Amino acid sequence: SDVYKRQAEAVDTERKATVTNDRFHVHKLYYDAIDELRISLRWMARDIENEEIATCRRAGRVYVPFRYANGDTRKQLLARAKYILTKHASRWTKSQQWRADIIFEFYPELKRAYDLAMELTDIFNQRVDKDVARLNLARWYEKVDRMEGGQFRTVTETFRNHYDTILNLSLIHISEPTRLQL
Repeated sequence: SDVYKRQAEAVDTERKATVTNDRFHVHKLYYDAIDELRISLRWMARDIENEEIATCRRAGRVYVPFRYANGDTRKQLLARAKYILTKHASRWTKSQQWRADIIFEFYPELKRAYDLAMELTDIFNQRVDKDVARLNLARWYEKVDRMEGGQFRTVTETFRNHYDTILNLSLIHISEPTRLQL
């Protein structure tokens, strides 16, 4: 991209500079993949609902949507999951915790994706040298690669293509405060 080219040119100009992909953009890419999963599950919930409505119509019955213990329908639960899937559990309200418990019980793939997002946060928060960070990210990549869904493979491939600039995040945590972050 043009931004990456400008960063590389800046490093050529300032020899001591280190190109770094900031963690916000790294996290955002992963959260976008989680959101794609959530949206695909919501489409499936719509399909289930449409089938149930059609079945009721053929049987001459009034359709009453399935509701979880908190009162949400399938579609509502998945629509309201977006915020929960991007925030640390310590920042959830009681009702969000209840909703998360339901989401993770009925949609274990969202639980796995959420847990891996929190693990990525933990990796970025560690103050370790680049080799330890590389090993931690490699282990994380392996876990993400086992996830269902092409969007997660796209994330790990993108991360691998920018491995060094992502790993430079760990240098910022442990190096001198004068290191330039672009």
